[in-house]
Amino acid sequence: MRVSGDVRIDAPRPELWAALARMGGESRGIEGVERLETAGEDHLAAVVASGGRLTRLDIRLLNATNGGTQLAYEADLRDAAGAAEVDAEIRVFLAELARAVHRPGLPGWAWIGGLVLMVLATLLALMR
Repeated sequence: MRVSGDVRIDAPRPELWAALARMGGESRGIEGVERLETAGEDHLAAVVASGGRLTRLDIRLLNATNGGTQLAYEADLRDAAGAAEVDAEIRVFLAELARAVHRPGLPGWAWIGGLVLMVLATLLALMR
């Protein structure tokens, strides 16, 4: 049985793609995801832990008509039992993915700047 649907994320496609590519091979904090990897331009493949079984999920990034990005997903299930539950879990996964994109963390330059400031403060304290 095939489960499919789509979810809209309020982020432009290039920004979303860059964030997803940064997240790389492991799920990096997205609950239920065993693996997330790029599978071509604007195409992701994820392995999601769902109801004690692993489901391969194909995700395509499309431009949404009213701005943002539409994530279209498809998953093949071995059995029809629990398809609604798996679909709900996939939607939760995509919502987690959207949250991860909207809170990417500090950029690298901020970390380096913070370290430089800490070193300078330490040097000034030692010079007194």
